[in-house]
Formats: sequence, structure tokens, C-alpha cells
Amino acid sequence: MVIIVAINTVRRLAADIMHIGENRVRIKPESIKEAEAAMTRADVRKMIEKKLISKAEIKGRRKKERRHGKRGPGKRKGKHGKDAKNEWMAKIRSQRRFLKMLIESGALPKEHKRKVYLKIKAGFFKSKGTMLTHLKESNYVKKDYSVPTKKYEPKPIKKTAKHIKKAESERHGLQKAQTAHSSNKGLPKTVDEGDTSPAVQKGEKK
Repeated sequence: MVIIVAINTVRRLAADIMHIGENRVRIKPESIKEAEAAMTRADVRKMIEKKLISKAEIKGRRKKERRHGKRGPGKRKGKHGKDAKNEWMAKIRSQRRFLKMLIESGALPKEHKRKVYLKIKAGFFKSKGTMLTHLKESNYVKKDYSVPTKKYEPKPIKKTAKHIKKAESERHGLQKAQTAHSSNKGLPKTVDEGDTSPAVQKGEKK
């Protein structure tokens, strides 16, 4: 028991001196008796200098040699992230159009619109098919519902009083500009006082 304690003390001191963990300390079998006698830090340091105590190599994968030269576009493999944003935009817009179609056709009640919209925004659905399956499983849409084959056309936007007023003001401004242009067209050109062109001088002589 005393021998084990002595060896553990030497191992701990050696690990502290070499700045490694105790599990990496290696003591040569033939120098066990000398290690038992070493009770101070200086004794352990001398054994390290004599290479009676050493440290083991770190376990793990060896580092691969660095590749020399650059990889061109012809050597690259896998999916590139160039069009990731455009793909995301196309997917989300398609799902939002599909949601609008379901609500306008009456297949999906309006009370569920906000929940489904937020799930679309979070990227919950991979496609319109998975979206429809989820809606059927959640009992938002009837299970016997099928997507119509006819191309979906959104309803025309209802013109409010604000839209009508804006259109009338634009039309009035355009008519005013046209009348001002036509009235200025028939007027004779005025001559500047400082104009010294030959035509003006000729008219003054007459």
C-alpha cells in the first residue's frame, strides 16, 4: 500500500512538472525502486532529465497532409449555397399562395390562417404536399379534400375610397399639365433683352 502511494505521488509530481495529465506519465519498470525513493520535486525532475520518466503521445487521429493548390469549380462536389436564398423565397411564396387559395376557396377556415402562416414563415413545411398532409392530420382541412386541377387565380383587389381618390387626383393632375402645355404651344416666343443673335439684330434694323 505504501509503495502504491509513493508511485502515485511521483506520478502526480511528474505530471505537474511536464504540464500533462497523470494518465500520460510513463515510468520505466526498471526504475520503479528509484521512483519509490524519490519523494521531492527535485528528485522527480532528475528522473525526467534521465528519461526514466517520460510522457506518452496524445491519442487521436493523425492530421491529414494539407492539400497543395486550390480546388477549382470543376472539382467541387455537393450542393453549393449560391441560390439558397432564391430557393427559400420560391418555396415560401409558393406555400403562401397555396394558403391563400385554401382560405379563398373555403377549404381552410380563416381562424387557422395565423397559425399556418407562422409555420410557413418558420420553414415548418418542406413542400405544399407536406403542408396539406399536416392540415388534414390537424383537422384544419377535410381529409377527402383534393387540390383542384384548375390554375389558381387570385381574386382582384377591391378598390377602396382611398384608391379611387388617389386615381382621380392623378388623372386631374395629368389633365391640368396637358392643358397648360397646349395653351403655351400657341403663344409667340419672347425675345430676351440680352439676345444678340443675327435674326434679332436684323429685325431691329428694319
